[in-house]
Order: sequence, then structure tokens, then C-alpha cells
Amino acid sequence: PRHLSIAAREQLLLEGGLFKPLHAAEAVWTYEKELHQIHLLLPKQEPGSWSRLFPSEEPLHPGMALKQVLNDDSCQERYMDLTPEAREIVDFHRNYRHARATGKQEWADEMEEDMKLMRLTWGKDNE
Repeated sequence: PRHLSIAAREQLLLEGGLFKPLHAAEAVWTYEKELHQIHLLLPKQEPGSWSRLFPSEEPLHPGMALKQVLNDDSCQERYMDLTPEAREIVDFHRNYRHARATGKQEWADEMEEDMKLMRLTWGKDNE
């Protein structure tokens, strides 16, 4: 299928045509009640990375996607207050920027490939 629709309690949360087809029968979702987050695992029918989920989105380089997440102004936490997983992402981004700034292109390229494999989760607290 090339269409995604997510609804909860009869309220449509997300809907749209997909950039490429998925294996719908293998899709997995979980809901973390405490965090008010939905996690989706959407297996692709074709191998390779996607630069976007929906065709209407502008293609996004993996480094820019990570930068957008890390530059989110709504985050007011200090580094040491972050979860270990969040600190790992921040450290990864710092290392990526360092590799690019110091001309270590092979290392930066390897990190870009790793970024393509990352699974990031976005959520919103409803407090």
C-alpha cells in the first residue's frame, strides 16, 4: 500500500499517500500512554533509504533531518538531564559536525549512512 491513515478515538491524526510502498501486514505500532507517543515501524517494500515519508514533502538529507530535531527550540533540557538515548543522538550530531568541519569526509559519509538507519521518535506531552 501507498497510503497511511492513523486515527485514535475516531479522530484522524495523520493521513496521506506515501512516497513509496510499504509491507502493511508487517507494520507494527505501539502507544506509550505516559509519554503520549505513537511509535510506528513501517517496513518498506523496496530496500534503500527514503528522503521523505510523503510525496508532497521536500526531500530531506539525513543530516538536515537530524539537525532539525536537535535544533528544536522547544527543548529546554540541559545535556545531563537528557535520557541516555537523547545524549547519544546529541553526541552523534556533534561528531558528525566535527567530521564535516575537519574534512574527515569518509567518517562523515559513514555517519550519514548510519543516520539513514536511525529510527527517531517524536511525541508530545498532553499535560
